[in-house]
Amino acid sequence: MAASVHVDPTGFGDMEATSRAGALNYLKRYLLVEGLEQTDQDKITEVLNAIDAAGYSAWHSYTPSTSALNNLVCASQHIRIMASEGKPTSALVTLEYSARGEADVDRLISVDGSLRQITSQKDGNGLDLSVSYTFPEGYPYNPALAGRTHTQGAEINVLFPNMVIRGVRYLQRTNPLITIARCLDCVNSKTWLGAAPGTVLCTNVQARMHDYHTSPRTWKFVFEFLYDGSEGGHQPDVVFRDPNTGLPPDDLIPGVGYYTATWYPSVDFGQESMFPSV
Repeated sequence: MAASVHVDPTGFGDMEATSRAGALNYLKRYLLVEGLEQTDQDKITEVLNAIDAAGYSAWHSYTPSTSALNNLVCASQHIRIMASEGKPTSALVTLEYSARGEADVDRLISVDGSLRQITSQKDGNGLDLSVSYTFPEGYPYNPALAGRTHTQGAEINVLFPNMVIRGVRYLQRTNPLITIARCLDCVNSKTWLGAAPGTVLCTNVQARMHDYHTSPRTWKFVFEFLYDGSEGGHQPDVVFRDPNTGLPPDDLIPGVGYYTATWYPSVDFGQESMFPSV
């Protein structure tokens, strides 16, 4: 007979909650598991299986869900077999919930924004930059330029938005290196988290052992992505430069004088099992 799970039983502890800046960010509640049949440490596994079947596994959302509590996810489960109280077939489970943004939960997304300096040959509207100068008559340094107007491409050093996306996944993997290799140094092939194809680059992946018991073992992956919303995204630009000025001429032909090269492989982040859309 399967063990039974009683939610928020009376007489075993009071429900507690805390709020920060108007949002609930912590909650403690209890489950009473009765009818355990296993012995010794096998009881712990039996308890975990029972609460999992009842819908109270790791990272579950608060149940029943309300507008005030659906921001909470279960961050920890504390199990106490009640043998010292003469109830060896019962266990008290303490569930602690945290706000989604504070708990290190599966599929957690965070975004940081800052500015970085870049060099550009285009203005904010995507138009090529150029400057002109008409040399005066009688120009003494190079008479061949006297009275002529010379136009050349230009560059500007500007601050550009730098947005970093971080995501956490708990994944069962035989070899985490394969997962890292499939994602690192790749850009998104399709729109992902609202970002156009080619604008999100996976720049860092960390994998740490989380659960040795599962098969395959469960690893905690932390993915880091860099967003670049400029034309061409992260793929590098190739531009011809005038050897005399060191700058691109103003009449370069697209696809000949300049083009976007393909360097980073494309991956559908929204479909890959290592980091599906959230």
